[in-house]
Amino acid sequence: DGRYLASGGNDNIVNVWDATGSSVHRYTRHTAAVKAIAWCPWHPSTLATGGGTDDRSIKLWNVNHATRDGLISSTSTRSQISSLQWNSNHRELLSSHGFSDNFLSLWKYRSGSLTRFSDLKGHTERILATAMSPDQTTVVSAGADETLRFWKCFESTPRKKGRGENQSKLMTTLR
Repeated sequence: DGRYLASGGNDNIVNVWDATGSSVHRYTRHTAAVKAIAWCPWHPSTLATGGGTDDRSIKLWNVNHATRDGLISSTSTRSQISSLQWNSNHRELLSSHGFSDNFLSLWKYRSGSLTRFSDLKGHTERILATAMSPDQTTVVSAGADETLRFWKCFESTPRKKGRGENQSKLMTTLR
């Protein structure tokens, strides 16, 4: 909603700033560099952050409330997080990973927690960045393996899926 800006870095700290540039929150629960940050589009006070190799977790924060220092939940991912993308049509989060798994994961967001339901494999080295298409159906991932991979991750309108059912598929690879 434009009220806040978040930043993170190699000091393992997430800072939240207001529109005047004043520090609002300083979150210190990551144990490695903060590699990824994404605001939840349907709940603008929820911030997702991803930690590096020694942390390997996605943390959800509520910037409007100071419960447990603002921490809503922390979810282990087994590998460093390199980017985070929310999908507002499906209330899901996509994470990309570097060491040691080099894949993308899809997470269902419910009641302040994340449940992994799919892993998208294809990169042979760490994923450096991701971007979502304007219609929120396709994600492109750029890897250190010098490839761009296009993934059909979401349908244009939500439909019921069975738990663990993989609706995502690799569409194409560019080298």
